[in-house]
Amino acid sequence: MNKIFMPLLLGLLFVICGSAEGANWNYLGRSNLGTVYYDKYGIKQLSENVVRVLVKIDYSSEGVKEAREAFPFIDGSETISYTLYTYEVKCYTNSFRIISASTYNSSGKAIKGTDLDYVKTGEASWMHITPGSNLALLSEESCKYP
Repeated sequence: MNKIFMPLLLGLLFVICGSAEGANWNYLGRSNLGTVYYDKYGIKQLSENVVRVLVKIDYSSEGVKEAREAFPFIDGSETISYTLYTYEVKCYTNSFRIISASTYNSSGKAIKGTDLDYVKTGEASWMHITPGSNLALLSEESCKYP
């Protein structure tokens, strides 16, 4: 009985602890970089009009090539897996801005030198959301919760 109980207990603990720490990724769409997800239950309302949402892009092979071009100093043996973006969306004006971005390897560790904090660099300006884009879908999905 102990041979069955212990693996079940460890599996249950893994599921409980893993879901408490991680985001709840929901499919948003595909892009030229890969598959795009957003954290549906992590959406935070900052004001009546602005929400903050975490977005994950799981890179395709083409997306990995583009990431290597964007960060040419990344070690060639490093496996680029995904990037997490923090977006702010103005719900009633169809605009967004990127607050931060971090790229991770296949082990889930941040790749040094790929972290970007757009607020600190002054590049967190509001941009228009193109109709029909993944950002338009993100706006639609994240703005229905406030």
